[in-house]
Amino acid sequence: MSLALVYKREARSDIAEIHDYYESQRVGLGDEFLEELTAVKDRVFRQPKANRPIWGEIRRGLFSRFPYGFFYRVTPSRIEVIAVYHHSRDPAGWRGRV
Repeated sequence: MSLALVYKREARSDIAEIHDYYESQRVGLGDEFLEELTAVKDRVFRQPKANRPIWGEIRRGLFSRFPYGFFYRVTPSRIEVIAVYHHSRDPAGWRGRV
């Protein structure tokens, strides 16, 4: 049985903000970010426990091209996406969402 992939509202907001920022830098760059996000999401979906926990039960999938982490936790019924967060930002921001 596959786990459901569920995004917290804040994670969806992160994604929209990041997309808009990259689009403002160069048309199409936001879409390139979304393509890589899809690749990270697909890896996590296929093997949710492949990334080791980095803080309690929270795991992080890394982007190849963009400086972001895909923060999530695995429960018995779902994969909950907590945040898509820039590496240089204070981790207290996404930790407050847990």
